[in-house]
Amino acid sequence: MKLRYLLLLLLTGFYGCNNEQPSSTPSDTGAAGASDTQDATDQAPADPSNDSPNPEIIPPQKTEVKVTHVISSEETYYLDGPQQMRPPDGKFKAGTKVELVQEAGSYSVVVSEDGIRAYVSTGALKPIE
Repeated sequence: MKLRYLLLLLLTGFYGCNNEQPSSTPSDTGAAGASDTQDATDQAPADPSNDSPNPEIIPPQKTEVKVTHVISSEETYYLDGPQQMRPPDGKFKAGTKVELVQEAGSYSVVVSEDGIRAYVSTGALKPIE
């Protein structure tokens, strides 16, 4: 008897909680589809100077990095903070030129020439003279 109630409860939960809307019929989309294509052809052409595939999204401009230090040896970096409980987000190669943004104890915030803003070990930084 308990098994029947359990099965009934499971089936009711599975089939009774389906909130999907029925798909639209082809006749509903026919008229709307024609007007959508009409609207798309009436739009002005995209700006040809924009390299973005979507004309509404403008890629961020790279800020110029004022190189102040060099990474002395291959060094791991963390994007969100020097968190030892998770693996590093990447590695800088030895000789990578960076701008020192802020010293934060044994770690420092740097920005690489590629635009990566990350935390690295302060001991791995060598000032450029």
